[in-house]
Amino acid sequence: MAIIAKLQSLLASPDHKALSAPAETPVPETLSAPTELRTRQRRATDATESSVSTTSSDTSDHTQGLTKHETQRLVQWRLADLERLSRVHPVSKVLQQYEWDCGLACVSMIVRAFGATCTVEQLARDVHTQSVWTIDLAMLLRARLPRADFTYYTTCVGVNPQHSQSMFYSSELDDDWRRIIALFSAARVEQSVRVVELELPLLDLKRFVVHRQYVAILLVDTP
Repeated sequence: MAIIAKLQSLLASPDHKALSAPAETPVPETLSAPTELRTRQRRATDATESSVSTTSSDTSDHTQGLTKHETQRLVQWRLADLERLSRVHPVSKVLQQYEWDCGLACVSMIVRAFGATCTVEQLARDVHTQSVWTIDLAMLLRARLPRADFTYYTTCVGVNPQHSQSMFYSSELDDDWRRIIALFSAARVEQSVRVVELELPLLDLKRFVVHRQYVAILLVDTP
């Protein structure tokens, strides 16, 4: 699953003129946010939300056993590396605080790229759950950016019945089922979120992200 958002309005600002794609370059249009995010435990890092990061994977295995000083040095190295990335991309980086809020961190990055104030903590309060699905992210984006142009691509509109056979999903699926169906229904009835039932080919995704007029949220479940 994916969400792909258009950043043309952002790139038209004086601060980002150098990052704009050439006028003659054809670009597709949309924002991508893939698979559902599930509930997990707190990340083993003491970095703050104001620091930069886009990773959605767990780093506790890598920091376990390290001293506090060693962990701080590791975090500083990661942040310095991501600061360099920020200079060549108009979207600033936000560090996720828990294993379950990587999608919220991505939404925060997009909203802030449009000049609005948005923290992961604010989004967590808005979504009212730690079992965050992609449709949750799409709804948060629409609420925070009413005029943004983005599309949500998914291979299954609703809840994929195959998830009931997976222990990874089954513990939360009963509680999530009605909520997710209601969100998809609201998106369709209110036409608030453009949802396309389509497996987005990798080549098309590359065409989106190669142009800095678009940004894609890609979230992957831990196997």
